[in-house]
Amino acid sequence: MAAVISGTSDTPTLPGSLANGSTTDDTTPSLSGTLSAELAAGQKVQVFDGDTPLQPPATVTGLQWQFTPAAALAQGAHKFSAAVIGADGRTGSRSPVFALTIAVPGLQSVTPTEVVRATPTVLTFTGTAWPSAGLSVVPMTDEFDTCTAPSIQGTTRFDVTCDFQKLGDQPVEIRLNGQTIGQAQVKVTSNVSDVTWRSPSTNGFGQEAVRPGEAVTFRVTGTQLLRGGRFTLFLDDISACTAPTREVGDPTQTERQFECTLSDVTRLGLKAVIVQDNALGSAATQRLWDQQVFQVTPFAGDLNSNAILDWWERRYGLIGSGEAIAAADPDRDGRTNLQEWLAGTDPTVANPLGQFNVSSATPSVGERISIWFSNVWEGAKSIWLDFGNGVSQLIAIITGGSTAPVEQSFSGSAGTISAEYRGADGQAVGLQTFRIELLPLPTGQIEKVYSDTLTKPGLIANGGSTDDTTPTFTGSLSASLTSGQKVKLYRNAREIGLYDVFVNGTTWSITLPTPLEPGLHRFFVVVIAPDGTYSRFSAAYSVYVGSTQVSTFKIPHSGISVSRCFQAGDNTLVACGGLGAIALSGANKQDGMLADIDQMSYSTVGSYSKEECVKDNVTGLMWEGKAASGLRAGVNTYTNFGDGRVGDASAYLAAVNAQSLCGFTDWRLPTLDELQSIVDYGKPFPGPVINTVWFPNTIGAYYWSSSPYVVSESYVWYVDFESGNTVYDYRDYHPIRLVRSVQ
Repeated sequence: MAAVISGTSDTPTLPGSLANGSTTDDTTPSLSGTLSAELAAGQKVQVFDGDTPLQPPATVTGLQWQFTPAAALAQGAHKFSAAVIGADGRTGSRSPVFALTIAVPGLQSVTPTEVVRATPTVLTFTGTAWPSAGLSVVPMTDEFDTCTAPSIQGTTRFDVTCDFQKLGDQPVEIRLNGQTIGQAQVKVTSNVSDVTWRSPSTNGFGQEAVRPGEAVTFRVTGTQLLRGGRFTLFLDDISACTAPTREVGDPTQTERQFECTLSDVTRLGLKAVIVQDNALGSAATQRLWDQQVFQVTPFAGDLNSNAILDWWERRYGLIGSGEAIAAADPDRDGRTNLQEWLAGTDPTVANPLGQFNVSSATPSVGERISIWFSNVWEGAKSIWLDFGNGVSQLIAIITGGSTAPVEQSFSGSAGTISAEYRGADGQAVGLQTFRIELLPLPTGQIEKVYSDTLTKPGLIANGGSTDDTTPTFTGSLSASLTSGQKVKLYRNAREIGLYDVFVNGTTWSITLPTPLEPGLHRFFVVVIAPDGTYSRFSAAYSVYVGSTQVSTFKIPHSGISVSRCFQAGDNTLVACGGLGAIALSGANKQDGMLADIDQMSYSTVGSYSKEECVKDNVTGLMWEGKAASGLRAGVNTYTNFGDGRVGDASAYLAAVNAQSLCGFTDWRLPTLDELQSIVDYGKPFPGPVINTVWFPNTIGAYYWSSSPYVVSESYVWYVDFESGNTVYDYRDYHPIRLVRSVQ
């Protein structure tokens, strides 16, 4: 007979002997026992879990046997017994039950998931099979983070009090007898909840604007703020006061507030208040508060208190004697000019800080004007100007209370200038803002283009052709130019020549100084200000130079089929002849309803293959085919600078014409409209959206056109053969497909 005597766990978390009725986290616990007599030949010891025999059979040595399950046992209660099985398969008497409960500790959740920095907080860990001893929680980021020993609240919960110092998401490990059995994460937020301040001009603590030169006391509110006095308060990383200079309230109540004072806050403008922890372990110099809420403003017009004059007197000595006061109050009404200007009660009183001057009261956009100040108050030693770009520029005060002139230009409809007056110590004493209304730049138009060749003289229509490589352009301006303004003619978004356009009043003209190359050219005229600002571009005027004009072609159908129309109230595509589609747009309004008009149609050219050239039967254009490899491989890409450089579309074009592709030497880059005419919008994304039977070796990519992007000469239009969209791009590497116009 076999008997179960003991069990053993070999897990690193709960190792050791297991008594009858105990609990373990070992899913393959070892069992051992004894025999009443040695086994005969063919006999074996079988271990049972309930009535289920377990494998493998026990290992027997003399009167001792041992057993470890081959497969992990399920969590829960188990009743083990053992019996001897004879050589004939008969099972002997089973031993008394040895009971074990298998329970593996596991984490389910932790609450709360967000805690306040430096504030001890009770975290509750919910899970399964928490043992009564051996558990610990260990912070993983900062050596100054701490967690107490767990308070076990049964097998499904334990509580731990943790104190974190580093902000952000912080991981903790749950360990059992030193072994990690789970990990959780808590978010640590700042223990600074608010910053307020007060000064002589504010109504107690709050976040009101203060006046320049005032002493400001800051109050920082939060929890556990005074540990070691390690906090510092900054204004824009410049001024600073270190805490604590004064505790507020009862420091035993979680040290909720401290105060510090900056004695002389003068620089005007909006500033960030920053509260920083200077050094605490690995969480050194953490920003616990960083908000743009503090503002120093100049004295406003509605302030007429003597406190303002007192401030000026204390700081700069503007009014110090009876004679000075009398001189500052020429109308003898008991109020100085400074008071009246600040209060806005006397419109005849000039700004006592200084007189603003400008060389032109109504300058044009881009015109450079001179700006200077005169009659500057003697207490101001420098003026800093901001021309609306947030950058301060020093304009020095010279002898006699005036400044040297500075030049500046503006764009838009108006220019804004802020002048900050500063005293001898470099701190602001006042602020003025000025607005300059601007006249818009004139705009130009191209009205006529002329040829003076003997073969084809006279007017060249917009879109027409000419054999004159240096035609004459004339046009008009919306207004006469002012000093420094110029008119420039652009070709394909590139400036023509090195010469300015001749201007006479509101008309202009130019004969091109440099011959044009054969091909299509688009011209624009623009007015340039002295600082380089330019007006709106004129409408384009197209001229084709050469004996063959670009074809004016029909627009082929888009490729949308008769089954791909939209219907009212639904994005699902339906038959174009159905009632839903007609109700949305009416008959013959959607592309699919016009599928039988100018359908896409192509044909071969002579005996040439589709990889060489193809003719569009609708537009009349002849298109280059793309090969699988070699010079004209469909995967080849090129830049589009047009200067003949290696790897550029212009170099490729020259190479193809040198080979007389399909017997022709007048191949060119297509215009945007021409290239889009072969897009088949019936093809789904990602394409290629083209008839690949007639255009083999086409890839779904951007294909260059010859059409420039008129706003910037750095860009050219292309067609995306993944989607059919037209977009402009920098002249970098993309595929190309050449075209020629058929006479």
